[in-house]
Amino acid sequence: MAERLRQGIEAMDVRAVVPGGPVTTSVGVTVGLPGDTASDLLRRADRALYLAKARGRNRVEIVLPEDESGESLTPAAMR
Repeated sequence: MAERLRQGIEAMDVRAVVPGGPVTTSVGVTVGLPGDTASDLLRRADRALYLAKARGRNRVEIVLPEDESGESLTPAAMR
């Protein structure tokens, strides 16, 4: 769903509203486990968002709860 949203934003023609270039988005995604706090979820989603920006922007990154390395999966890697 996040990847479809990213693609939709990228495809929008916003020249009349935002002169000078396209609008893109980076998305950080995680999943919750029983016992996770709101802080746990926000920390992982924030890490995923910063990974998306660091890896070139205009992308979706997913950080899983069990992922202790700080790496993430891209939607393509999940197929």
